Amino acid sequence: MLKKLCEDIYGLISISNSKDNIDAVPNSDLFLREITSVLGADINIIRRAINILKEAHKILTIEVVQEDKQNNIKRIEGYVEADFKTIQRLKNIYQKSLMDEYELQYHKRLMTHQIIKEIYSRIGSFKNTPIGQLANKAIMLEEFGHLLEKNYSEYTDSWKSKKINELFEKTENMETPSADKSNDSIATVPPAAAAPEEALPKRAVDSGEFNELSQQISPQAVQKLMNIYGVNFFFRVQLRKYNFIQLKEILDSGILRKREDLKLLKDMIKKVKENYSVDTKLSEHWEDLNSLDHAVSHYLLFSKR
Repeated sequence: MLKKLCEDIYGLISISNSKDNIDAVPNSDLFLREITSVLGADINIIRRAINILKEAHKILTIEVVQEDKQNNIKRIEGYVEADFKTIQRLKNIYQKSLMDEYELQYHKRLMTHQIIKEIYSRIGSFKNTPIGQLANKAIMLEEFGHLLEKNYSEYTDSWKSKKINELFEKTENMETPSADKSNDSIATVPPAAAAPEEALPKRAVDSGEFNELSQQISPQAVQKLMNIYGVNFFFRVQLRKYNFIQLKEILDSGILRKREDLKLLKDMIKKVKENYSVDTKLSEHWEDLNSLDHAVSHYLLFSKR
């Protein structure tokens, strides 16, 4: 469902924002590619979900790189959770990073407002440079803080919840009812490790091209995805897409050896099996699931306590 996709994307933005370095505000060019791979959703549906999050004031966007069609430079956005504490913490990170980067390049220490003043006086020299991008984030994060203080009522949980529900309802009303409607944009498959009614967009997940790419994912890519989004989220998405064989191959490759991770996967597999009666597609993958379950049990037996 679109609602679940919005929740997943919002969760990934929050995870990124929790970092304590300059990667805390994810840039759209890399972020969209990563979540397309992780969530298995069509890029157009992902953009649609991000727009809903913006309109519902769940997230705010920063123009990190300005579009320049003449030089074939595409616009790059940064995504920030619309939470005052998060914004204040990120503002401090990016202001300090801006001062550090400026000192590293020009061998003198200036305060944030001094650097920004210099950038504005020579905007052409800093446009789309690392310092320019840091400055864009530092400036906008400070502006976001003022925005939330000034328009506090529009950034409360109750306002956001009401708005996002209105947007979902509007989206549903715009779609033409059809017996085959789920085949166009929404998966009918309940996620294996979550509530039965949750689902992912179907087209990208069920396409041969995506499944082929998914099966060929490298150990380095798997490790990167788990480092960025966490083991729990990685398992949940893979189980939802019935990638049981891929998970077994990942286990066999030696990437996952922590006992806590194996126990987590074991518990999630148990939940998958409990969904057997409501998940009509699970029977098609039952042998693969059992094979994965046995592999997890085997590695748990020899894992360090």
